[in-house]
Amino acid sequence: MSLPQLSVSRPIFISSLVLLMLFAGGAAFFKLPVSLFPETTVPFVSISTLYPGAGPKEVEASVSNHLEEELSTLEGLKKITAISQESLSLVSIEFKSGTNLDAAEQRVRDKVSLARTKFPKDAESPLIERFNPSNQPIVTAFVESKDMSTTQITTWVNQELKPVLSRVPKVGRVEVLGGQKRQIDVLIDPEKLSDYRIPLLQVTEALSRGGANVPGGSLSSGSQEIGVRSLGQYESMDKISEKVLAFGNGETPLRLKDIATVVDASEKSRSK
Repeated sequence: MSLPQLSVSRPIFISSLVLLMLFAGGAAFFKLPVSLFPETTVPFVSISTLYPGAGPKEVEASVSNHLEEELSTLEGLKKITAISQESLSLVSIEFKSGTNLDAAEQRVRDKVSLARTKFPKDAESPLIERFNPSNQPIVTAFVESKDMSTTQITTWVNQELKPVLSRVPKVGRVEVLGGQKRQIDVLIDPEKLSDYRIPLLQVTEALSRGGANVPGGSLSSGSQEIGVRSLGQYESMDKISEKVLAFGNGETPLRLKDIATVVDASEKSRSK
């Protein structure tokens, strides 16, 4: 018996079968899980290393080559790509499908630690991250103000807005991009520097030494021990200007304000 004959001779059976299929389809539709970024394991690990002030060739020779040399012996390695830019080294590692990424990431960290011993002292610690689609931004927001400068907005976003958003339930990470951070510029007068016969290196060393709180040991008072520290951190621009750089023959202090001007400025905007 053909399907048309069966449908004519047994209409109740066919109707029940169609209703059953519709019910099963509707139940499957509403119970089917849907995710914008489903959990997937992508066998990619990236290593980014900052080497401030270095050109692409220096970054390649001093950072990227050492990383490639150590990482090329990794088990399950499929492809390794290195990009050397000004002040930045980017190394991407692709593993073979089926590789245990947790174990592979740990091996990458071990190899990077070995390569780190060959880096220049000015190079920063490498940042190791695995590629995860769920880490991609879901919401991108722009902040602007008519009453605050770009530096003030950046400071407010980092110190006030970011902590609030980070405490929102189910928020994984909040990242701030762009803006201008506050920067204190010291504008030195070359003629005054020459008149006082003080080297520029002495000025920079004096400023760096005076910009931190230094532990000074401890004092014992009976059964109590009290920590002692030297408070040298700059709290205002006037404190920076009053920094003593050296003493003259008559024990007259030479202060920073005598040879330079301290300006409350912002970082220079850069784009790549």
